[in-house]
Amino acid sequence: MATAADKPSFTCFPKLPLELRLKIWKDISHTPRFVDIWASYHGVLMGLEEENEFVCTRHVTICSVPPVLHPSQEARREAVKHYKLSFGISHTLHHGIQFSAPPRIYVNLESDIICPMALLNYRPNWHVDMLKTPGLSRIALNIKELEDDESDILDFTELCPSLKEIILYRVKDPFRKTSFPFYRDNFEVDFREFSDRKPKRSLQDIFNYHKGAIEDEHEAMIEAEYFDSIDWERANVDIDDNDEASRFFDAERKRYLREKPVPTVRFMRIFVNGIDVDKPGYR
Repeated sequence: MATAADKPSFTCFPKLPLELRLKIWKDISHTPRFVDIWASYHGVLMGLEEENEFVCTRHVTICSVPPVLHPSQEARREAVKHYKLSFGISHTLHHGIQFSAPPRIYVNLESDIICPMALLNYRPNWHVDMLKTPGLSRIALNIKELEDDESDILDFTELCPSLKEIILYRVKDPFRKTSFPFYRDNFEVDFREFSDRKPKRSLQDIFNYHKGAIEDEHEAMIEAEYFDSIDWERANVDIDDNDEASRFFDAERKRYLREKPVPTVRFMRIFVNGIDVDKPGYR
């Protein structure tokens, strides 16, 4: 039976140069994680009219705190440069009452993949606060829930123009047959490529539709943003000369798109606690 003494260790780490130790802590801080985000229910604020009722929710996660925050003060000082407490909420209701919750979830917005879970729970559009987080770059979305809610996936890209990667998956109810409680310490989300089996043609068509829509909308959004940013006085282009103007716009459009590229869109399978919840016959 293995003992603590048998476990691999590196006792020379404290003797490494400070610059190297800090680089190691930084690299660890950029290890990608799948961070599940849930809407936690906290009651209803009643208005004078039914349509003024407000369901109070806050963002919570079952994902553990990044381990790099704990080993030492040195590690934590470096880690907090990359991990920030995020996903607080703040709402001012029609009668002036404010409902807010502070950010409590550590995320690295450059590296972590944010996974909003159960979008249809409690309050419609509860994810809007989350998507307004500046710098959010990677997200995973269940397109089945968006279809049920009659939402448009383009709402996500418009709310969060900093997105660099979007993972799409489609499962009807990933938690019903796994019997997962709503909160559970060992809850773990993972996404994997379609390596051993391809998605059904119908699913592939749905994915291709959303992928194309995201790419088209992103280009249109960036072009509109670029057009509004043109300093016509400094552009030094004769807009009455169609050929010259066309060449100018085309060159500047390509440059702008290089600076703000279309997000990478991938279709993947979701695993919860190591279980493929979308395998044939599972649902």
